[in-house]
Amino acid sequence: MHTFKKGVTMKKLTLVTLVLVLSSTFAFAAAFTPNVLTITGTDYIPYEFDGTSVEIPFTISTSATLFFVVTTKGKGANIKNVRNGNMGWHYVNKIDTTVYLSTSLSRSASTTSYIWDGKDKTGEQVQADEYYYYLWGFNNVNNRTLACNFMGIYGCWNGRDTHYFDYDVNGMPEDPPIIWGALAHFRASELNPIGTCMVWELGGDPLDRGLLQTTFVTGYSNPDVMKGLANRDSKNPGYFFYSVDDLSNQLTTLNKYQWVMDGEAKMVEGWGGWDNLTWTNPILSSRWSIDATMYTENEYLWPALTQTQAVASGQDSPLIAVDTDGNQVVYKLDTPGWYYPDHLDDDGNPAGFSSPPFDREWSRTSKNHWMLQAGSWNVAGYSTCLFQFADFTNILVDNEDNTDFIVWENRNGDYYLDTNTYPDAKYPWECWGFPDIVAGQQYDKFNGAVGEVSLDRYNFAFVTLVAANMQEVALFLPDGTGCGEVTKFSDTVTVTGVGSRATKYVMNGGKYDGLYCSGDAMPEMTYVSDNCYWAGADTFRGSIGTGETAVEENAVNAFSVAQNAPNPFNPTTTINFTIPKAGNVTMDVYNVAGQKVAALANGYMNAGTHSVVWNAAGFSAGVYFYTVKTGEFSKTMKMTLLK
Repeated sequence: MHTFKKGVTMKKLTLVTLVLVLSSTFAFAAAFTPNVLTITGTDYIPYEFDGTSVEIPFTISTSATLFFVVTTKGKGANIKNVRNGNMGWHYVNKIDTTVYLSTSLSRSASTTSYIWDGKDKTGEQVQADEYYYYLWGFNNVNNRTLACNFMGIYGCWNGRDTHYFDYDVNGMPEDPPIIWGALAHFRASELNPIGTCMVWELGGDPLDRGLLQTTFVTGYSNPDVMKGLANRDSKNPGYFFYSVDDLSNQLTTLNKYQWVMDGEAKMVEGWGGWDNLTWTNPILSSRWSIDATMYTENEYLWPALTQTQAVASGQDSPLIAVDTDGNQVVYKLDTPGWYYPDHLDDDGNPAGFSSPPFDREWSRTSKNHWMLQAGSWNVAGYSTCLFQFADFTNILVDNEDNTDFIVWENRNGDYYLDTNTYPDAKYPWECWGFPDIVAGQQYDKFNGAVGEVSLDRYNFAFVTLVAANMQEVALFLPDGTGCGEVTKFSDTVTVTGVGSRATKYVMNGGKYDGLYCSGDAMPEMTYVSDNCYWAGADTFRGSIGTGETAVEENAVNAFSVAQNAPNPFNPTTTINFTIPKAGNVTMDVYNVAGQKVAALANGYMNAGTHSVVWNAAGFSAGVYFYTVKTGEFSKTMKMTLLK
């Protein structure tokens, strides 16, 4: 459980006890226990690319819609500044690219396979080499499962202000994962007024509002100084950060607060504030600032300040990063790639940097890489749907360094939701079916709104859409290629308002893995949806090749960490692991708070299989995690100590 629980009031504890005593004969609603979708396959498949077909075996645990994808492997360094796709609006730089993409596959729970003829997406024979193959799938066959009736992926403009945490600052799985959010004016209600910060731990009874953890931030009485949106301190979950907006002077800063369960949060004096962190924010003139959220990859805070109004005022939108000690580490105005439709060069290509991304999603598998949705309205009322994958590495070192900032970019040239496959489109990156986009005609292919993006463990990007109050879903491949299809959920969960089109991945290898979607607004939430629904999702990655590099691949696969045995245990357990080559090995044990509680190994070991015994006689019962590291390899597993 999280540190928030420690401050729970005696009133709430007494109420829970009373309910348990008085209602022993009543049936309680079931806890949220989803039937997690898992896809397993073969790590390495030999194939000579000789014109024959190859069978790709795999097992899925529940019914699902899948795509089979083949990409290059280890070729990214040689793929530089490539533009392709319709009208050249797809860009890739130093990233492995898509070779083949199947049509959607429907599979029931079973051991099954896919037959690939070895040809690429143009129908040409693929050259003999080593490739990654992926099986990406999600369950749109069964109805989605309610995960929380009071808090979910809601929020004004896509749900950017609600955050899901499935890993902690040490890279350990959150158990259980949590939803973290703060209420702006669009989502305020009598039950939860403006200034309420909320935490929901997945796994509880979705209908039990008593499990919703809250604290309250005052300061909304002054119409000229208003709180924006918040995010937690990932290094110390008992604290969180809030943006503060000075509307009169069009300035924004950050403050830090201590979480007080069911009470008023306490501001941390001397952290941030107007003297230390102050940014010009032209958007405040229209008071849309209270939708400006901040993102974190558990290292820095990335506030999102200005949007549409920055264009009208002729100002650029800054890229900002602040560490959790309140030190500004990035302030950058000339960020490449944040385009606006009205800003064109002489050739009609986007120019200028006025529009920051609407949404951001941090990639756990690519350090300092972020998925960005840079779409927004321009002053003419049109909307962009520009998606990018950006590398912040150089900028963190040198704010002036734009080297290889954009890894891939999809300006709708091969994006399958846009309204523009026409060469005479007024703005080739426009979408949503607005009038006059295509030479005086309205093309209403989608007639909806593009929602927030979310990345899985291999950087497949899931995008939720809203059309006729029903959610549809779309998929970007790891290099930004659109999968070519729009897929619907099979259930009838409705969505309302522009804030109802968000989806988030939870993928830490636990029992709550999957996609979390907004839907079905609560009665007191008249503008956006409030409930949170779960759908199964998973991705498997293996390699396929001629066998010439199979020895190397097998060496990689030789690193393995077994589940401790016995598990659960009391008080000793054995952990077996295999390393592919000799080197230094560490094995550490962490508690659920991410604190290291034991070091079981730290020294040189030969290649091969090894065993380590942990005697936990002096430790409390509960869940622990053990991490084995050697060279570039690392794996974390969960174990349970009983007493």
